[in-house]
Amino acid sequence: MEFLEDIPSLTAERPEGAFYVFARYDHDMSSMEMAEYLLNTAHVAVTPGITFGPHGEKHFRISYTTYRPNIEMGMGAIKEALEKL
Repeated sequence: MEFLEDIPSLTAERPEGAFYVFARYDHDMSSMEMAEYLLNTAHVAVTPGITFGPHGEKHFRISYTTYRPNIEMGMGAIKEALEKL
C-alpha cells in the first residue's frame, strides 16, 4: 500500500488478508486498455478490472505474492508509466 499511495492517480482500499489490491485509476481508458498499456509500457502484468464485472471498470488488480524488491520494481514501473499519461 505504501507504494500505491505514492502514485497520485491511483486509489485503493487496504486489503484484509488478501494477496492482491484492487486499484482505481483516474485516466481516460478502459481497464483492458490500461492493463495492455501497463504490460507494454511498464512490463508489468495486471488483471483488468472488467474481468470482475462492470463495477470493475476503471480498476485493475495487482497481485503482490512475490518478494518485496519485485514489488518495489513493479510499482515503480507502474508509477513511471502512469506519469507518462
